[in-house]
Amino acid sequence: MDILLEAGVWLDERDHRGCTALIIAAQYGHITLCCYLMGKGASLQMCDHEGDSALHWAAFHGHCELTRLLIYSGFDPRQPDAFGQIPLHLAVLSGDFLTVQVLCDQDGIALETEDINGNIPLKLARSRQNKDIVMHLEKTIGQSNSLIPRFDWSALRPILREGCSPP
Repeated sequence: MDILLEAGVWLDERDHRGCTALIIAAQYGHITLCCYLMGKGASLQMCDHEGDSALHWAAFHGHCELTRLLIYSGFDPRQPDAFGQIPLHLAVLSGDFLTVQVLCDQDGIALETEDINGNIPLKLARSRQNKDIVMHLEKTIGQSNSLIPRFDWSALRPILREGCSPP
């Protein structure tokens, strides 16, 4: 790879599908090569023609540790591709429980993000009859819903008595 870079090959050159070397390395789960390319300055913002980043591909192929590394390196697990799918959708499609777990553990991940077909990751898991992933997603969604603070209307009672009512 050093020889190619020294010869002037652009690090973020794209192939006919819009894939860069980093995206291709992620597709095949080559952690060391991904680290090397990112260390040389490969763009974390590049996506293929379908809007899939290296993180999308790592998740789709069930490369759990690479998925974790890419998130740690700055990839956004909430970024949708051209089909509205976030990496979690793709991990569910791959059926890789550990990758699903890694993505569910990310702060701010929207577990109920719909793709362009209206599918949330849980619906995809149910359609693929992956019971372990279904149970994990249901549990995680339940936990995240219980963390949503409920508005305490009691503090507004004096104001409400004056003629306003809650929505």
